[in-house]
Amino acid sequence: VQDVSGNALTTATTQFTYAVVVPAAFRDVIINEIMADPTPQIGMPAVEFIEIYNRTGNSYDLNGWKFTDGSTTGNIGAYTLLPNQYLIICSNTDTALFTGFGARIGVASFPSLNNTGDHLYIKDNTLAVIDSVTYTDAWYQDNVKQAGGWTLELINPNAAGGCPASSNWIASNNPNGGTPGIVNSV
Repeated sequence: VQDVSGNALTTATTQFTYAVVVPAAFRDVIINEIMADPTPQIGMPAVEFIEIYNRTGNSYDLNGWKFTDGSTTGNIGAYTLLPNQYLIICSNTDTALFTGFGARIGVASFPSLNNTGDHLYIKDNTLAVIDSVTYTDAWYQDNVKQAGGWTLELINPNAAGGCPASSNWIASNNPNGGTPGIVNSV
């Protein structure tokens, strides 16, 4: 192999990831953590975010996917979500705050998450619902943490559809107030 100046490459090694991207089915990618009320600040950035989790062995192209609360929609740009990967979704202006927390992507028009409850959706580029969560602040199951600064974490991301959502979510046990970008503390 030569470049345009005739410089030849004799030996080279590089690492790459080969990913076959397939369409996602319902609950292949799930909402796994929700920061609806970031104040008072406990140990993470004092901004709202959600975390999604790819529960499968497939890779998914998130380009054109949407995060919405039904009134405001954030469009997710080009990103390949790898198998068993966590991804923090926040406002474009807040992505730098999550440096060191894991994979993250910012969206314009990030929905404002209601402190006491909201209905959240992740939709693919055909607008099919991939996951949805209707949370309430009662899910914290702790009056102190319910007052702010703590995330809601999904207890079992592989729970069957018959499991009531309210019993599969609880306030984070992490001393920082949450676990964005990594496995949940609960």
